[in-house]
Amino acid sequence: MPPAFVIPPFPDYPSLAAASGAAAAEVLSEHVGEHVRFEATSVTLPGVTRRFRSFRHAAREQGLSRVFGGIHFLRAVADGFAQGKAIGREVNRKLPPSRR
Repeated sequence: MPPAFVIPPFPDYPSLAAASGAAAAEVLSEHVGEHVRFEATSVTLPGVTRRFRSFRHAAREQGLSRVFGGIHFLRAVADGFAQGKAIGREVNRKLPPSRR
């Protein structure tokens, strides 16, 4: 019988999920809008729909899901999120201004 829980073979620190989510949220918020509401479904959770009030809300949940899943500690998520925000700000600085 396989183990009930498998820890994936990648490092805890920093959380790449938090970093990539925060970077995407920064760019999308700047170019699409800060408070865009949306929902998402997943093939791995049939029938479950997650609703978000902003890209940053989704990014925070994405990072925390890694803590709840036992993959990262909070510090890895917090620092990954900070790194991602900085990356997103740098991307925004290099992109043409938003035309919202």
